[in-house]
Amino acid sequence: MVSVHDCFGTIAPDAERLNHIIRGQFIQLHKRHNWLNNILASTKTDIPPFSNTGTFDLEQVRGSFFAYR
Repeated sequence: MVSVHDCFGTIAPDAERLNHIIRGQFIQLHKRHNWLNNILASTKTDIPPFSNTGTFDLEQVRGSFFAYR
């Protein structure tokens, strides 16, 4: 599995707005897709789909100090 790092930039007066946009898009992306099952589906294995992805609330990303800083 490979993780891709994307870089975003803006001018200083728009930094807070960009931070809100990035967090919002991250939340929407991960609400729409079950990435673990997508990866599993691309393999040739008999492992059953992941049914329990935990209890993490994606909305917590909006208020996280460490997300995208």
